[in-house]
Amino acid sequence: MTKKLLLDEYQRKYYDVEIEYQLVATIEKRIYVDEMAQYIDDYYDSDYLDKKGIVSEEVGEDEFHNNNMLFAEFIAPDLVEDEDLHHNIQVTDTFVTGSAEGSERAGQDIWECPICLHHFTGYGNNAEPVKDGICCNTCNTNHVIPARMSELFKENQKNFNL
Repeated sequence: MTKKLLLDEYQRKYYDVEIEYQLVATIEKRIYVDEMAQYIDDYYDSDYLDKKGIVSEEVGEDEFHNNNMLFAEFIAPDLVEDEDLHHNIQVTDTFVTGSAEGSERAGQDIWECPICLHHFTGYGNNAEPVKDGICCNTCNTNHVIPARMSELFKENQKNFNL
């Protein structure tokens, strides 16, 4: 039978560790010169671009010049999609930014698994046919489910041989 421990008997302690990842994603977006003018008409205000040093009337002229390059560099970040980021992301650094101590006493039941005898919190799982009571997730996966599958297989074999 599963033993429900009183909160005063057992306090499960833990650390919440905050980890920060520094990421880099290098993405190349191709901006076609002959399609640039449509962006100005649909998304960007000419006055705003002029304030950024981009002459909107010259954007999209079918030639290489500084104005087209500035506009391409200006709109490229807006064209990056989530999928582009996910395929090109690299972790450059990982470090712990802090940690805090805590305990699982605040209103949660703490149980002792009848199979492995370790303590756990939460709902647990029916431990039958291995043991009576409620077991932890690990024992459910490693012991209870295989035992149930074995019983099911044996019963199917028995019914098949009749």
